[in-house]
Amino acid sequence: MKKIWFLLLLIIIPVFAYEVYTPSDYSYKDNGDKLLFVVDYSNSMGEFLEHKTKANQVKEMMNYILPQISSGTKVGLRVYGHTCNLFAYNACRSSELVVPLGFSSSSSILSEMSRLRPRGMTPITYSLKQAVNKDLDGYDGVKHIILLTDGGENCDESPCDYSIELVKTRKDIKIDVIAFNVHDEDDLAQLQCTANVTGGKIANIPLVAIEKEHRGHGFSEHLLNRAIKTIVDWTKLGKRVFSEINVTTETNNYKALKMYRRIGFREDYCYPQAYLLQKKK
Repeated sequence: MKKIWFLLLLIIIPVFAYEVYTPSDYSYKDNGDKLLFVVDYSNSMGEFLEHKTKANQVKEMMNYILPQISSGTKVGLRVYGHTCNLFAYNACRSSELVVPLGFSSSSSILSEMSRLRPRGMTPITYSLKQAVNKDLDGYDGVKHIILLTDGGENCDESPCDYSIELVKTRKDIKIDVIAFNVHDEDDLAQLQCTANVTGGKIANIPLVAIEKEHRGHGFSEHLLNRAIKTIVDWTKLGKRVFSEINVTTETNNYKALKMYRRIGFREDYCYPQAYLLQKKK
C-alpha cells in the first residue's frame, strides 16, 4: 500500500536557528566531497511503524537519497548496533564500516542494508569517533557525516560533547542528523547539539496518531491546527524557527487526505512510494 506525504511550507521570516529539511535536500553536487552515512541498527530499529520496521523505512529513504548524490562524490556506509544483542559485553563497540568510501557505491550500500538486522545498543559517539578517525582519515576537503538514528546515545557517552571537542581541531567535518521518530526531548536536544555544533542540520520524522476508538470526532484536525498555530507562533517570536511541516498517511485513508487538503497541504514531489504536499503561497 502506498503512503502519502504532505508538506505545509511556512513562509514567515528568512532567519533559521536550524534548518528542517527533507531527504531531497541531500544533493551533494560538489565533486570531490566525501559523504559517510552512519546508520542505526540498534534493537529499536526493528520496531514496526505502519506495517514496516524502522530499518526498512530508513532503507526506503536511502533508496531515494542515494540517486540524488553527485557521481563525483565518494559515499560510504557505517552501521552500529547490528553485531550483538543488548546485553553483550561489547554491545557499545558494535560499529562497523560495511561500505568504504568510493564512487558508485549506492548498490553496495542498499545491498548491505538489506542484509543487516537490528539487534543491540546505540553507540553513536563511538561510531562518530570511528568515522572521523578511521573512515574519513586521509581525505582532503569537506567531509560530511549523515547520522540516521531513532534515538539518542545509550552507551554512557555524549555525541554532543564529542562534537564540541571535535570542532576545536577539525573544521572540515560536518555532521547532519536525521532523527527518525524520536520523541524524547533529551535525545532530540543531544542530536540537535551534535548537528548544530559542526554546522550541520537536523530533521525529525515523528509519528502521531489517534487511537481507533477516538477517531471520527475531529480530534486529529483540532490537534493538527493547534500544532501548526504553535509552530507559527514560535517562529514569529523567534523561539524556534521551522521551514516546513510534513505529515503522512496511507493512500486509501480518504478522510485523512481530505482533512490535510482542507487544512492547506498540497502535493509537491514524489517520495519513495509517496507524495509530498505543499501549501500554496
